[in-house]
Amino acid sequence: METIYKVREGYHGRTQSKYDDGRIGWARWNLLPQITRSGWKFDATGEPTTLIQYDPQDFHQVPVPLQRCLHFRFGGRDNSPEGSTPLRSAYGPWFRKARVQQIEGIGVERDLAGLPEMRIPSANIEARDEVYTEAMRIVTGIRQDSQAGLVLSSDRDPDNKEYIQTFRLVATGGQRSINTDPIVRRYANEVATVFFANVMRAGQDTHGSFALAEAQGSLFEEAIASHVDYVGDVIGSKALPRLLQFNQIPIEHTPRLVHSNLQTKDLAALGAYIVNLAKSGLLLNSPELIEFVHTVGGLPVPDSDKIQEQQEAEKKQAEEEMQRLEEVKQQQEKDIEAQRQNESKDFRPPEEKKAEEI
Repeated sequence: METIYKVREGYHGRTQSKYDDGRIGWARWNLLPQITRSGWKFDATGEPTTLIQYDPQDFHQVPVPLQRCLHFRFGGRDNSPEGSTPLRSAYGPWFRKARVQQIEGIGVERDLAGLPEMRIPSANIEARDEVYTEAMRIVTGIRQDSQAGLVLSSDRDPDNKEYIQTFRLVATGGQRSINTDPIVRRYANEVATVFFANVMRAGQDTHGSFALAEAQGSLFEEAIASHVDYVGDVIGSKALPRLLQFNQIPIEHTPRLVHSNLQTKDLAALGAYIVNLAKSGLLLNSPELIEFVHTVGGLPVPDSDKIQEQQEAEKKQAEEEMQRLEEVKQQQEKDIEAQRQNESKDFRPPEEKKAEEI
């Protein structure tokens, strides 16, 4: 992809921009079609430096420096700058599947309409003349549609009085011995396997389970995440440093381009895991944990500062309650101790104390 830059001059500039600060920004990223690639130029170390592109209108070769491009390369067979796309592995089964489907369509058409059969004199067949050529064109090109129709000669054989030229649709001989449906399904599964997308075929076959679909879905999500990570790495290592350099911004301030989490979490399993950690005392109730749980569950994420203030207020309230209970406990202990001391100072016999109480 070729990177095109612009001067950010607002909506009234030569290239419209959201900002009007005079800095350098991206105008667009032009995709260079692969069919316009003519070759490459390399430096002394064997690294590609220039893409040779030809103009599809006048077929002139145009050099495009890779310093102006974002070079995405999946795989590195023989250190080729073209890489190796997964589509190459999927082309074989895709081509065979398309061919079988085409043959299947022809067979269905012949089964429904019948096999065309046309009779002409043997002399025309032996001579391979215009009659034979026209007959071959008719039987191979006739279709059952709104324009279907034939014009044949009405001449009859003088001996048996039958028409010299005849045409009919021969009925097929019943069910075919080869079922093409399993073949098409097998090739479709092979195409999906190349991209780890077997989960897309789940439920279309007669076998499978929920656990298998869950594992395949997780594998597919990881494969997609790896491709997206590579795209982000190329943009972060090529496009962003150049843009910062043009704007005289220190390279250490380069931001990092990341994508959101593509993998879906099993909320039931995650909830059970959190409960077990909480019971064992290994889980800390923090604003980060609350934000994570809300984000994974698709719930509104509360403000971290408000969560921190609420937790501090609850902690302070708990400490005040503990202090109050401690004061009440100390006061009760003092009262018990005072009562014991009063009882120890009374030296009267127990009979007198009992009589006084009565």
